[in-house]
Amino acid sequence: MTPSAGRFDVGIVGYGPVGQALAALLGQAGHRVAVVERWPSLFPFPKAGHLDHEVIRILQSVGAADAVAASAWPMTGYNLVDRNGEVLVTLDWNHDGASG
Repeated sequence: MTPSAGRFDVGIVGYGPVGQALAALLGQAGHRVAVVERWPSLFPFPKAGHLDHEVIRILQSVGAADAVAASAWPMTGYNLVDRNGEVLVTLDWNHDGASG
């Protein structure tokens, strides 16, 4: 795709979750935003992420919180592993965070 004619206020490189949220927030604030992404379609490999109260507030501000929450599940713990799959650290999080 090619950008439309004109000038932009902000250029964003990468249209992953952070780039998408940033583009939406800047657009809502009235900025003209151009986004450049190297992948022609969705990134072909899975990614992991987490949601806390701060991330949910950002998603709420761009109207995406309900859609994301519908496919999310509570995290009770996770393992940080090295490139060989060996567990480096195990984190137990079997309780609600301070903000729910």
